Amino acid sequence: MDIDTQARQATQAKIEAQLEEFHAQIGKLKAKATQARTDAKIKCHEQIEILTVKHQQAQSKLREMRVASNSAWQEIEVGAEKALHDLQAAFDKATSHFK
Repeated sequence: MDIDTQARQATQAKIEAQLEEFHAQIGKLKAKATQARTDAKIKCHEQIEILTVKHQQAQSKLREMRVASNSAWQEIEVGAEKALHDLQAAFDKATSHFK
């Protein structure tokens, strides 16, 4: 199936916006972590590190999407969506440590 340029750009823009929002939220978590008690601070920083890795993986998938051929597009799109799902799951887990 041939993916048109507008659909590709729209999908990429959606993912990029989600990544920017996660980046901002990770920044807020980092600020909260600095105010946490010492024992909680370690756990918070561990979760933030996991989030950072997941965010980098999703960014990598977005870069792959930008240069993908039409034949590879759908497979890479699925990988990017999975990376975002994994990032969301990690974010949900991390935020539970801040409550």
